[in-house]
Amino acid sequence: MSCPVAIVNYDPRWPLIYEEEKHCILGVGGSRILDVARIGSTAVVGLGAKPIVDIMVGVKCSSDADELLPLLREIGYKDAIRQLGHSEWYYCLRQVVHGEEPWLQDFHLHLMKFRSETWERQLKSLAHLKCVWRNSLVSNAKVGIKSVLEWRYYPQNKS
Repeated sequence: MSCPVAIVNYDPRWPLIYEEEKHCILGVGGSRILDVARIGSTAVVGLGAKPIVDIMVGVKCSSDADELLPLLREIGYKDAIRQLGHSEWYYCLRQVVHGEEPWLQDFHLHLMKFRSETWERQLKSLAHLKCVWRNSLVSNAKVGIKSVLEWRYYPQNKS
């Protein structure tokens, strides 16, 4: 059974929510966690997205990821899905955010080998998405400005 996908407008609270969640994750994970990064569409300022904050947690090896599972459950992460067939991406976990606000439904936490090809690919994908979004804003702004100028300075284009 498929569920409808909700895309909501960018919410300026997403970066703060991420920072708070990152603090909680680091608090339970300690030295097992080598880095935490925000990924996914909610990490792109101004871009509408599914109201899910994606978080990538880098660890040294799969045994560190295994040891983190019970600690992450303590702060609400359930539905740990082992990423079978991936030697660098260990688990995807989900924490449902209970509340009436449509701007945030849940967190997805991706446990990965730090600085692996998979880790770097995620960061590159995010950088690319940010670049495409920024370029589309610039392009749309140029089209808008050009339209206004044409309308103002070329009366034959006025309706």
